[in-house]
Amino acid sequence: CTPIMLRQVRDVCRIARFATRCDSVLVPEIVSTADAGAQYLGERPWLVKRRRSSGGLGVRRWRPTDAPLPRGSYLQREIAGASYGASYLSNGNDCRFLGLAEQLTQPAADGSAPFRYAGSIAAPTLTAEETKRFTMLGQGLVEE
Repeated sequence: CTPIMLRQVRDVCRIARFATRCDSVLVPEIVSTADAGAQYLGERPWLVKRRRSSGGLGVRRWRPTDAPLPRGSYLQREIAGASYGASYLSNGNDCRFLGLAEQLTQPAADGSAPFRYAGSIAAPTLTAEETKRFTMLGQGLVEE
């Protein structure tokens, strides 16, 4: 994977725009720092996330009084329910969807990491239509 490819696959805003555009899977709304404005200061729940982070570290709930967003961060709409990660295997031309895993969280005891990653478990079996949608998403990302 070249450095350019790595930057592209780590660009959550780009991935979310693509997934929304191809209408294959639902993705929580994402707002980049540059886009954050008064329209996002309502009652809707948001999470602030750092672009260069993983494992749920640095993720916290965002409130309008927290504006402006920290540099290198973005907002993601908080949606109640299970969180899943999709896994793919690709050679740069073709893509194979391997499956979904439910992502578990375990908040840090001191409250410093309320969304800390704590492992994954197998997701429920997908229908043929759901599998097709995830396969289309992966192949579309490879082509993008």
